[in-house]
Amino acid sequence: MEPGVYLRCLELVAERDNLEPCDLAPVAIADILAVEQELGMQLPSAYEDFLTAVGVGEEHGGFGVWFHLDLGRTGNLLEVNEALAERFKVRSPKRFLAFYESRGDAFYGFAADRGRRYGDEVFVLDPEIGKPQLFAADLGEFLEANTDCSEEEIQLAEKRVERNGNSRER
Repeated sequence: MEPGVYLRCLELVAERDNLEPCDLAPVAIADILAVEQELGMQLPSAYEDFLTAVGVGEEHGGFGVWFHLDLGRTGNLLEVNEALAERFKVRSPKRFLAFYESRGDAFYGFAADRGRRYGDEVFVLDPEIGKPQLFAADLGEFLEANTDCSEEEIQLAEKRVERNGNSRER
């Protein structure tokens, strides 16, 4: 699933289920570069595209949270991951980098591959299991699994994106 379609699906779910709209804001490239520099690791390109097109913040009043990248604010991606590394005895955020939390039930992120980059696969870190397990082959598959849209709603979202692009207007 493309980032713009995901955003449209979130809008459709909010309308359908009378939920709070998502509070997602696109991320500046400078913030992405600062996080990569701090980690000494390259983020997957699909995640970078998602960050600049859709962004970070809360979905539907906190059902899910995309961790922000502003290193000047508390609760940023690096702080969250340092706390997770300590809690689950993971060597460092360089081994597993959580980018999303689902209602406190689980954390989703990327695992480091060989070299200085994160792989495209998305892993889930369930607090009860305590170690990352493969969840999706890539971010697009994760986005599709993370929406509560029917096939018809996904098709409608795709049409909205075709008609309006990735803009946040309907």
